[in-house]
Amino acid sequence: MNDLTELTPIQKEVISQYIQKIRDGNKIPLIGPKEISQLVMNERKTKYQSQNEIQSFSKPRAYVILQELEKENILKHIQRKGFELTDEGRRITNELIHRTELLETYFYQELGLPLEIAEKDAQNTVLEVSIDLISSICDILGQPKYCPHGYTIPHNDLN
Repeated sequence: MNDLTELTPIQKEVISQYIQKIRDGNKIPLIGPKEISQLVMNERKTKYQSQNEIQSFSKPRAYVILQELEKENILKHIQRKGFELTDEGRRITNELIHRTELLETYFYQELGLPLEIAEKDAQNTVLEVSIDLISSICDILGQPKYCPHGYTIPHNDLN
């Protein structure tokens, strides 16, 4: 997979939740269908007000998505333990974190958006913007080392 925009919406949602789990725990966890199902459903519950807007995300569906990500060489299945990121998965994760943190920083510092809105808008647009725009934002911000939350913004090994 060369371009992040090739991901399906559900793959984007799963990867987004996986990245949040990495950020929260400062490590790359093994993850399985149960965890992905819970992460996605928790995100959907906070994102949508009405119960009718929340589409169920079952463990079997989560497993299918994890298998799709394995076929894309983003995840590797470890029998009876779960899935972990491959080298390609780590590269994509670093690229997504890089893009998200730069957008969040730009929205917060340059546009003056409240941090919560800057974070949500960055997460919602990260896969829709070109690498050229991300590079320009990075230059405008002077290659920042940290996002407004204090997370390190990865700048190396993105190719």
